[in-house]
Amino acid sequence: MRIAFVCPEDPEDPAALSGLPYAAKRQLSRFAEVVPVLPAYAQGRGARPTRPAWRRRLSALRGRLSRPEARSALEVREGSLRAAEAWSRELDQRLARDRFDLLFTCAVTTPLYRLGTAIPVVHFSDAVARPLFSSYPVFTFQSEGSKDAWHELESEGIRRLSAGIWPSGLLAESAVRDYGLPPERAHVLPLGANFLPLPGTIRQPAAPPTRENLQISIVASDPVRKRLELAVLAVELLRARGWKAVLTHVGPRHAISERSPATRWAGALGLRAEADHAAFRRVMAETHIQLLPSLAENFGIAPAEAAHFGKPSIVSRACGIAEFIESSQCGVVLPTAGTASEYVTAIEEVVDTPGRYQALSAASLRAASRLFHWDRWGERTWEILTGVVTG
Repeated sequence: MRIAFVCPEDPEDPAALSGLPYAAKRQLSRFAEVVPVLPAYAQGRGARPTRPAWRRRLSALRGRLSRPEARSALEVREGSLRAAEAWSRELDQRLARDRFDLLFTCAVTTPLYRLGTAIPVVHFSDAVARPLFSSYPVFTFQSEGSKDAWHELESEGIRRLSAGIWPSGLLAESAVRDYGLPPERAHVLPLGANFLPLPGTIRQPAAPPTRENLQISIVASDPVRKRLELAVLAVELLRARGWKAVLTHVGPRHAISERSPATRWAGALGLRAEADHAAFRRVMAETHIQLLPSLAENFGIAPAEAAHFGKPSIVSRACGIAEFIESSQCGVVLPTAGTASEYVTAIEEVVDTPGRYQALSAASLRAASRLFHWDRWGERTWEILTGVVTG
């Protein structure tokens, strides 16, 4: 099978778009010939022009959607749709010059807006427009012109799909309910982990914490949406109750965690440098429980990474990964509006109940292998793709 691969960022960059294009292309390449098309990196990484036409159009589209205050809502909407139409036209021209069995789009449906190709299209993303606009602050406050354009782009793009792959039921349900995708074309596959332990180093459940040593971690690039302050307060409450607890914060430096003696900052660790991967492994080696109390989270890859180290997570219901944590019993799910005191109660229950922590740790390792692994994602995605192509 020959697959045309389209995404707005370089799939050879392990850090682009949270690593999704990189992981997807690597997995598809296990089974088929994968050809990045449209962006200039498809012609060779060393020959990329500074501002190719596709990037100018994408930049124009992003600018119209993110800086609408200088334009009327109608101007924002129409300008954005024109930019998307130009991208579709360029993609059609590229596909017509070659032979492909399938088009695989990653992250955005924008290039499908006015696409005329007859080859089947499979889309993979960790987002759908309506859930983004209803829960993510950066999108909630967009202008009405921006929102209307995004919904139009998403609707037209999803309408052209032979199959769509999302990491949570919440997103797949939105594609069906809000954008008309036939239910049989919507697939839910959890994401794999990007930060991993060294091979062969994690073979058995983790040793449980004690009142003398309770290490908690949180990966929070957005301190408000991921409720970093709640995590800090939960650890401070634990210390007030006699626990020698410490919270390690992975993400951009922030005053919320810096002003508390109960926290330490591990850095804003990225996916490109091996030194950052090593630093993350050190954090997880010490961690007992990971928190993700987000107000909104399309998936939430950090608990998937913790599972590979045998470390259970306590997450909010708003996290897309919550459905998998519940089904695999590798952690605890609390209400989206859960308080710091409720997280303290959940932590104490996990630690104080005999055998509870070890059971969650063992379940985490099983979930890491069966659910939160890019190889599992690749195998199931390949089944979907072959089903689409063979009819």
